[in-house]
Amino acid sequence: MTGHITAFTPLIEIAEEDQIEEVESYLRDKGAVFPEAATSLSTLDRLLRIVDVSHVIFEDAKLPQNEVEGFFFSVVSFFHLLELEQKQSVVDKLCTEIMAGATTESGQLKLRILGLMFCHLKPTDPLCYIIFCHRVRLAKHLRLTSSALVDLDKLKCWVEGWSLSQSDKRALYKLLWEVYEHVNLQLATKFLVELLKTYSAASVQEEEEPLKQAEHAIVLAIADGRQLVFDDLLALPAVKALQTRKIYQLFDIFVRERLSAFEKFYKENKSFVDELGLKYDECVRKMRLLTLASLAEECRDIPFATLTAELNLPAEELELFVVEAIGMRLIEARVNQVMQRVVITKSVYRTLTTDHWKLLHKRLSLWKQNIHVVKSSLNNFKSVQ
Repeated sequence: MTGHITAFTPLIEIAEEDQIEEVESYLRDKGAVFPEAATSLSTLDRLLRIVDVSHVIFEDAKLPQNEVEGFFFSVVSFFHLLELEQKQSVVDKLCTEIMAGATTESGQLKLRILGLMFCHLKPTDPLCYIIFCHRVRLAKHLRLTSSALVDLDKLKCWVEGWSLSQSDKRALYKLLWEVYEHVNLQLATKFLVELLKTYSAASVQEEEEPLKQAEHAIVLAIADGRQLVFDDLLALPAVKALQTRKIYQLFDIFVRERLSAFEKFYKENKSFVDELGLKYDECVRKMRLLTLASLAEECRDIPFATLTAELNLPAEELELFVVEAIGMRLIEARVNQVMQRVVITKSVYRTLTTDHWKLLHKRLSLWKQNIHVVKSSLNNFKSVQ
């Protein structure tokens, strides 16, 4: 779902009421039965009853795929006749009918139809929210979640256009988290963080669910060997609300402490850490990387002896470990075997504090001053010539 198709235009120029009659006639030919005459019905009621019997389209195994798609495009083309709330009612019912009875054989076609319906509209159309959620649920049911993958940044743009309430945003991100949790953990974690962003400081005091979700997000962040910065979680009210709990003590170690602090915590709380599903060896590896980041921030020229002691690592494994850290872009450094030192040229901050922002401001101000000096020198040079 990367773009949108221009609005459907019927190939024959006939009145819209007659077009609806044509669709009804087509459905009768396929075996649909309408219980009452159309003359007494509103446009909304006529479209709803068309949707009610639309399942007959999938019951005709000989019907070409393009004809099935064409039928649903015809239905979508009538949406402009309705008010927004009416549209939402019809779209929700239509998506439900399309999803009903989906099997491995029919699922691909149904996913495609929902995708085409989405693309028929502008991605920021509020109706796309309904279609998108149904399509994700269908993909989950069919175990074809890869067909419903979406870029998070793009989704955020759509969400802004859909003007969703906090509860709808919450439902959306919760759905995506649950769908991808066992398929694409890295993507699922991003959706979980977005879900947690929908909770305010007040709401987390009233509900237990966001706290459980925040605990889960912490565990996922710790378990993810590629995540070495946790600023996105630190700012969340649901995470802050856990400060009196043991899970937050563990999280705080990964945010700002060193390997020795983790070793002490694990010794005292082994069963707690194990029950979280965290593996000791993986946690130690990650804490070594984070400890190295802290050491690199404090000192740009670190003796081997300091590293082996702080990282609890044999001297013969140190160089390979530093190379791994460089490969992960945690640091930029060179190993001086002669002097038995690691010389740091750049490192990642584990968390950005007020002091870090002040230092950044100072460096940018100095850079700005230097630019003015260069500019002034160039102007003087031009005036001399």
